Amino acid sequence: MKIAKLTLVLIAAVTTMISAGCRNGTNLPYDVPRGNLEGYVYTETYNSSVAARRQMRVADRTTPTGYVAVSNALVELRDTSGNAVSDFNAYTTGSDGRFYFADVPSGAYTVYVTKSGMDPTSYNVTVYANTTTVANDQLGESAVSISPATSTVGTLTVSATADCIVQVPIEGTVFIKKQSDALFQPTPYSTPIAIINDISAGDYDVLVKASGYTDPASQPVSITATGQATLTFLLSPDGNAPPNASIQIPADGATFNQGTTITFTGAAADCEDGMLATGFKWTSDINGTIGTGATIRTSELSPGIHTITLTATDSGLLADTASIKITVAPNTSNNPPTATIVSPANGLEFSNGATINFLGAGTDPENGILTGASLVWYSDDVQIGTGTNFQLTTLAPGTHVIKLVATDNWGLTGTASVTVKVSTTAAQNNAPTVAIALPLNGGIYVQNVNINFVGAATDSEDGAITGNRLVWTISPGGFTTTGATFVKSDLAPNTYVVTLTATDSGGLSSSTSVSMTVSEPAE
Repeated sequence: MKIAKLTLVLIAAVTTMISAGCRNGTNLPYDVPRGNLEGYVYTETYNSSVAARRQMRVADRTTPTGYVAVSNALVELRDTSGNAVSDFNAYTTGSDGRFYFADVPSGAYTVYVTKSGMDPTSYNVTVYANTTTVANDQLGESAVSISPATSTVGTLTVSATADCIVQVPIEGTVFIKKQSDALFQPTPYSTPIAIINDISAGDYDVLVKASGYTDPASQPVSITATGQATLTFLLSPDGNAPPNASIQIPADGATFNQGTTITFTGAAADCEDGMLATGFKWTSDINGTIGTGATIRTSELSPGIHTITLTATDSGLLADTASIKITVAPNTSNNPPTATIVSPANGLEFSNGATINFLGAGTDPENGILTGASLVWYSDDVQIGTGTNFQLTTLAPGTHVIKLVATDNWGLTGTASVTVKVSTTAAQNNAPTVAIALPLNGGIYVQNVNINFVGAATDSEDGAITGNRLVWTISPGGFTTTGATFVKSDLAPNTYVVTLTATDSGGLSSSTSVSMTVSEPAE
């Protein structure tokens, strides 16, 4: 989704959840009636409106259409003179943008909101006794505007792997402090790859902490406005480290007909044991245990949406899990297929003559994945292409309704649609940011041993980039594949350049490369 402007909208929901804003002093009297104060911080996108804001206030507290929740915003409770109320710590919003203060003496206050990379904003509220005050009820329909200070932020990419005999990506928390500060602060970002694209320019110290691993030394980094920096951490196990489990097939979200033989394949890397050959257990939340071993096959799954979990246990009896969801469709009468448009995203604007990438999918309970002529694309009811993906540069200026129609073997159809605009002027778009966590740059690996390839990309307009928009190449040899991760063990001894290319929905691409060497096994 392309964001044309940012507006902080503070939405309140009546609730009795325990406050994360706690008193730490005695600044306020305790002999006056008290109430609670609650709100949400959202950022307004290009298609928000007054009507959308009204809907937000009366609907449930899911993120409204046209908005995204603002996490990691700092919310302070101040008196009407602008002084911080010492009885209440500042509240840092979570992924849902929520803040909450409990047991607040009734009276008038100022709520002050800041966010790295944005100008601060504030507004006045009155807390009433014996109730949870709904902040936005006192703001009317007007939104509280805030401007992104895009010229003052840069991007920091942090990756973490284990210092072991095999490559083990580490799920750890990124801690950051300004070099002028004394203490590190945890961030909402986590490895194996964390891309922080809203960090203010300045000099920082960065640290990654992970359970089961000794804290590494912090690393300094300088962030420049609109610049990019990368840090890589190697963490040593603190005793026996748990393995890292992954499910390679089937894909998350796959659909199968009831009675079909489904193959499940998993892998696990362990610091002490290497690549595990045993210790695998597969379960379904519907059918229970369905098998053991790195690869299993079953045709006995019941109809329904299954959460499939792989548990991998090392020789020290530490375990890790990985999960996917699959659908097993019942063998009944024919059901219509489902069409999904991945690209272009709804509401995007393109310049006249720009390359527009069309990417979609069709799935059917009886026929499985639909391809080729089963998928037909239309612009304003005029056919423009077939299949899962293609490109066009010939859409005329104006607003177009793009439809993808999926048709199964019995003629039933499913339709998805988006609206895009082609302008005579250039549409604003920024290239994505790409990072490779594994293999390590300059790493040396042994022939016939599994090599893990792990990468990620993010785009300022689209967010995280996944699937077919991530393309890997290995040279020499011309090997190509797609997705965020894969495993390869058949590379001959040689020095290779591994390249990961990410393409956003506007057609812009970025690449990054690392060099690695495959050596012959020791005799």
